[in-house]
Amino acid sequence: MAKNNRLMKTQKTLSSAHQRFALRKLSVGVVSVLLGTTLFLGEASADSTTPITTQPETPQSVPASRPSTQESATVLQTQSAASAAASQATLTAQPAVASVAPAQAAQEFSEGKAAVTTSPLPVARKSLNDQIGTADGQIAVTSHEVTQSVGDKPSGTPGTLDLHLRLNIPVSAMSNIQSGDYLDVKLGLPYQTSDGQNYILNYGSINDQAGAQPINYRGNVAGYIIPVGDLLNKYRQTVVGPDGQETVQINNNTDQASYGSGNGYYRIIFTDGLRNILASHPGISTPWDLSANLVWYSGSSNGDDKVKKPTDRVTVYTNGDTSSYQPDNDLQVGNLSMASGVTVKAVKVNAQHDAISLSNETVASNHTASTPAHNWFKDEDGKDYVVTSPQQGVGLSLSTTDGNNHQLGNDFTITVTKPSGTKAVTMNFVSADALQQQLQKLIVPASYNSAMADRVDDGDYYLTYLFTYQAPKVTVTSTGSGDQVAYHVQIDGDYQGFRSNNEYQDNQGDHRNSLFTLINWTPNDSQALLPPANVKIPDEDAKGVTYQGAGN
Repeated sequence: MAKNNRLMKTQKTLSSAHQRFALRKLSVGVVSVLLGTTLFLGEASADSTTPITTQPETPQSVPASRPSTQESATVLQTQSAASAAASQATLTAQPAVASVAPAQAAQEFSEGKAAVTTSPLPVARKSLNDQIGTADGQIAVTSHEVTQSVGDKPSGTPGTLDLHLRLNIPVSAMSNIQSGDYLDVKLGLPYQTSDGQNYILNYGSINDQAGAQPINYRGNVAGYIIPVGDLLNKYRQTVVGPDGQETVQINNNTDQASYGSGNGYYRIIFTDGLRNILASHPGISTPWDLSANLVWYSGSSNGDDKVKKPTDRVTVYTNGDTSSYQPDNDLQVGNLSMASGVTVKAVKVNAQHDAISLSNETVASNHTASTPAHNWFKDEDGKDYVVTSPQQGVGLSLSTTDGNNHQLGNDFTITVTKPSGTKAVTMNFVSADALQQQLQKLIVPASYNSAMADRVDDGDYYLTYLFTYQAPKVTVTSTGSGDQVAYHVQIDGDYQGFRSNNEYQDNQGDHRNSLFTLINWTPNDSQALLPPANVKIPDEDAKGVTYQGAGN
């Protein structure tokens, strides 16, 4: 896959803690694919002990965050009944830390030791962003330092970026601060999407479960640091729609090539505690040296990328001859912009050497769904529990030619047969419309253009390198019912092939697959996709511990 295609790779995997695709009691195997094209699904197997894929993992040293669901889930308590409340949880969990001054409190919070406050937050009242500056009476940024750390894959700890920020608030400014007054802190690349809207691409994601963290002044809570925004662990990005036109969508960081970033930011919101202290101690004459430690984490769903430093995931594209980019306005404290000192990778675009990665084989796949068999999470007490993803999928990858060099062409049929005697699962064929939508997203026309999008604010740099084209129209009709369905596929126009969304290497060479689902299946036993009793913690699951009793 060409290096500049990273943002076009569209395989989706659920962003969560530890994900496992191994099946405990059953599997739906695929035994043959015949171009004509026929897919036969084999008998359910009782011996499936090898994991298919190991997916990203969640930090254990951060405040507990519950998963949230968009579909039903089965929960197994593996260590403690204390997690029973987690049975209402669903399928996303976002790691990371937001910590605050004083320094000791910040350190305790970053280690997951400090309790999250339950005190009511003041309502945002008045922005103090225009009061950040260097003039007398203004709030001054006295220092800022960015440090980064790599994560740890076995424990699930992600890479993190810390902003160590110090503000000097003069007494004259302190006396005017009221409950609900606030300052905003943003760190990342300012950019503009193709619809003309402006955003910040954070250097990583912000924990949407962190809650409000107290800021102390002389022993009293004088304010809180809170995450702000609806995209703390997602970001807006320009993509090419099915009609070949640029459009803006939300990147959920489930794509293997995503930046693991968000569009959120931190807010310092003050309480009446500050005014009360000044009123009860009229002799205070020294400014407040406010120190805050703000943390972003690598939100990539890919386990190997998740442990990298957050800025290692960010790439900008340019026409210039440079391999790195250091912005001069990526730290915003209030309305004051400055350079954070962060450097990100830059890639010179050369359209002649870049192409869309196409599938190179027609093969059946026993896992085409976007969700793993099960996910590991931690509750508030640090105990592990498991959530299963009940609906799974099997399907196919298509290439324009098969192993015998047979051409697929513009008119072909995919015949799918359910296995007989499989009582462990409930299977349903996808509709013709659902298959059409999948193939329409994957098909690549005979010719296309490349372009850069999402322009970074202060130079000839862009966050997105994409391909623009008008894809040929795909039409799908289906016939049959019961245990066999035939999908008749027609492609109206020339095409190169189908976009690769899953790539790997083995001793047989490079494999590029264009996976799509033909049958959705759900286990009749709600616990069939859970790890067996001898696997107690996600680390054991991630290391591929042999499942004892699998298939019983």
